[in-house]
Amino acid sequence: MRSGPAGTRSALAALLTLLGCGQGDTAPAAAADSRELRIVAHEDDDLLFMNPDLAESIAAGRSVRTVFVTAGDAGKGADYWNAREAGILQAYAEMAAADNAWETETLSIDGRPLQLRTLGADARISVVFLRLPDGGGVGRGFVANDFESLAKLWSGRSESISPVDGSATFSKRELIKLLGGLMAAFHAHTVDTQDWTGHFRGDHSDHLTAALFAHAAERKYRALHTARVYRGYNLMLEAPNLLDAQQRTKERVFLSYAGHDPKLCAPGATCKARSDYLAFLGRQYPYLPGNLIGPGGKCLQAMNEGSPQSRAVVRTCRDLPAQKWSMAGTELRSQRGNCLGLEDLGEGSPPALRVQPCSGTSGQSWAAGSDGRLRSNGLCATVASGGAGSGPEIFATSCGNVPEQKWRLYEP
Repeated sequence: MRSGPAGTRSALAALLTLLGCGQGDTAPAAAADSRELRIVAHEDDDLLFMNPDLAESIAAGRSVRTVFVTAGDAGKGADYWNAREAGILQAYAEMAAADNAWETETLSIDGRPLQLRTLGADARISVVFLRLPDGGGVGRGFVANDFESLAKLWSGRSESISPVDGSATFSKRELIKLLGGLMAAFHAHTVDTQDWTGHFRGDHSDHLTAALFAHAAERKYRALHTARVYRGYNLMLEAPNLLDAQQRTKERVFLSYAGHDPKLCAPGATCKARSDYLAFLGRQYPYLPGNLIGPGGKCLQAMNEGSPQSRAVVRTCRDLPAQKWSMAGTELRSQRGNCLGLEDLGEGSPPALRVQPCSGTSGQSWAAGSDGRLRSNGLCATVASGGAGSGPEIFATSCGNVPEQKWRLYEP
């Protein structure tokens, strides 16, 4: 184990506490929190679209495995996709604050050998490369790979697809079965994919189609688990919602990858994120219908609902009843029919957000603006450091254009 960048672990710990993920939440509280499988199209999709959740899970000591469906080769040769793989290994070692030393073994799924890479310093962290050809932004494919693509395989325009490393081909059914086998072999409690829903426009063809394959496999995966979806390129249409410490961590990790990707950083040059990637580094937007995405890419959750001390907090997004909300006129109602409201704490303190029986008072009247701010009585819902488990974590304060006040409700 190396020390990593100064303050990495302490900064993450402080951030987890701020976001309501104190010691009681960082260690897996239930099986659904402990083994997380991510399935993404390209090397870097997890870093751009599923971080900071990914880094925070690693910091919390959860078992994480990521499956990269394509080689991300962009029609280029082995030198390019090998460099991208090297970059993602570097990034995971960076998140773990560990030496970039990996063990390689063969993982057999339904008789098909796959390359499994496990971090030497922490066996809870692993990746699998399927190395299917990159289909390009619209799924046409590239001449170097006979224009094969996941999109063509999914739609039936192609009967099979061949990995760029020359290993055995996949049919549509075989790829779905393989992804399901990877879920079972890992005993996944959480399955994270890119956005397969089609609810949002403007994403990469490989993002969508890899997610469709993963979703088809996840629907057949019978073990108790939860599933999450993360938006891709179109998240840049939403307000930046990551807090400063999260964004710094996300950028540092991404740059550790980008230093290996010649499309992002020229060899020998100081690596800086390309301007078209900056929009992703300040955002994370999981998509779960009925969830209210808040600052830090976390979700509004009702704690101890039904009790006088029911608090509104932000927690890592999951498909939980306590994280389901809907607008009824100007009331923001929980799945149990209670309302989000303001409670006067007195002594000059800002009002705290509580989950209360609906009463029609002005403190339970909310307006969700296109600017991402959630307003009541002229104030904005704001994530502020109250300490996990020791007091309110969301207050109503003066409005400003800051990530601590950015919210996005997905209607059920």
